[in-house]
Amino acid sequence: MNKYYIVNEIDKPCERLVMQRVDGGLYYLDPRTRAANDANFIDCLETATPLEDFGFQIIESNGLVRFEKINDSVAKYSNGTIRQWQGEIRFAYKTIVEQEAEKTDGEKEYLGDGVYVTHDGYHIVLTTENGMAVTNRIYLDRDVYQSLVDYVAKKRGS
Repeated sequence: MNKYYIVNEIDKPCERLVMQRVDGGLYYLDPRTRAANDANFIDCLETATPLEDFGFQIIESNGLVRFEKINDSVAKYSNGTIRQWQGEIRFAYKTIVEQEAEKTDGEKEYLGDGVYVTHDGYHIVLTTENGMAVTNRIYLDRDVYQSLVDYVAKKRGS
């Protein structure tokens, strides 16, 4: 499944307007663009063009996503003409998950053994840290959290 898009054929296909699909939503990756318009554009998904159609190779690693244009564009406007990329051919952004985690990292609470907890407005976020950086990040939505609580209750009862 594709994760990175230009939302419609009106937007200029460039790095500032790349969107990431996360948890049923489409969000701008560029922090400046996102700050100006942090809406969920999931309703635009059917008209969105995957970045791969513009010829990009996408590599996601350690909370960073890198884009490199390696092929010609096969993206098309609704009239059938080829839609050319109009931005940088190499660029990178932190993923939406990483950007959101950074917003909450200052509010984290230490649990012990290098484990911290915070809340991002939707998930309970558990992190492990080695004293210099976050080494792991786990997002617990309501259902997963409830499963964990049920597991603990079951183990305490046995």
